[in-house]
Amino acid sequence: MKLFAVSFIAHFKRIRNILLYSIFIFIILLHSLFVIPTPFGPPEPALFIVNSCNYTAATLAGLELQRYIEEIPGVVLNIDRQKQELILADESQVPFDKLIIAAGLQDQILKRLSQPIAESDFHVDIADGAITMNDEADVIRLQRFIHKPTQPGGKEWLEDEDEIGVIYGATLRAYSVLGLLQAGVPHQRLLFIRPQADPDANSLYHERRIDAFECGIKRKQRWR
Repeated sequence: MKLFAVSFIAHFKRIRNILLYSIFIFIILLHSLFVIPTPFGPPEPALFIVNSCNYTAATLAGLELQRYIEEIPGVVLNIDRQKQELILADESQVPFDKLIIAAGLQDQILKRLSQPIAESDFHVDIADGAITMNDEADVIRLQRFIHKPTQPGGKEWLEDEDEIGVIYGATLRAYSVLGLLQAGVPHQRLLFIRPQADPDANSLYHERRIDAFECGIKRKQRWR
């Protein structure tokens, strides 16, 4: 009788272990079949605009940046580096410890110095005849302008076709140059310029810098 009881207990333990193991395997399979939502994960694709590399209003609101950043709308007239202050159009001053000028991807400075050409959607810049391009639409306008090398009044803009060229810096993505190549512009007319190693020859090291620009101001506050 005692032997029978011991055998029954051992058999019961084996059955219990088998059941527990089966339940464990079932839970693992169930977990692999269904995605359990977690609070951590990548943002929804709809919240991030990949083509423009900009966050939507919904994404920015979720970051709660308003707690740390104060936006001051206004026009900057000058930068006082000695006092570390921004001079606004309303004569107010905004102090700063470190100043970051985030102008964005597009170069808008030369566009403000440009004037439109009649019967053309392209702008010829007054500053040294510089032409800026930011997207494929600018490339198309430049190609159309090249085929019409005259300005109103008969003044020639390009006297010789060999003078046509594009100069661009050491950017990561020179979309404009690629667009011109795809549009059929010969590569002999494309010139690549890279800053030299000599600090005296690099304009980035010169004392002359832009002191006035137009934008909104964002002042970083202390962490609460």
